[in-house]
Parts: sequence; C-alpha cells; structure tokens
Amino acid sequence: MALGKWKSFFRYRRVYSSRTYNHAMKCFEHLTASSLLIFEGKTHEEQNEILGRSTKLSEKIAEATVNEIPLVVSMALIIALQVHDQMIQDSAQVARAK
Repeated sequence: MALGKWKSFFRYRRVYSSRTYNHAMKCFEHLTASSLLIFEGKTHEEQNEILGRSTKLSEKIAEATVNEIPLVVSMALIIALQVHDQMIQDSAQVARAK
C-alpha cells in the first residue's frame, strides 16, 4: 500500500512540474487576467450582454460534449484555451507592429 502512495506522489509530481502543465497554467492565468481586466472596463449593459452570450456558448459546449468521456472533454478544453490564448497573443503582436 505504501508503494502505491509513493507511485501516486511521483506521478503527481511529474505532472505538476512538466512543461505541458506549466504552459497550460500560464495560458489559463493570462486569459483569466486579461479577460477580467477587459470585462471590468465594460459598461454594465455590455457586461450583461457578454455574460448572456457566454452562457449560451457554455450551453452549446455542454450539449456538444454530453456523450463524450470526461477526460476527453477536459483535454479538449485545455487545448482550446491554449489555442485561444495563442491567437490573442498573435493578434496583439500584429496590432503592436502596426
């Protein structure tokens, strides 16, 4: 039993110290910070519209993934967040270059 706990510990350690995990967390933190900063700058009406559209999109995602294995959904969302973050960074870089 103790050996199983050590294996589990080392598996968690490998995951949390991996480049993949760190990259995913960096993307998530960047998206969260920049999105909330932009959201806070919007008027109350704009915020309500954004929240409404966000809710509808979340419902579409839930409907599209209802028959999928939870791990597949999780991995897809992680990848989607990374891709979205990269697209935002690329757009910002192009805008700064102009």
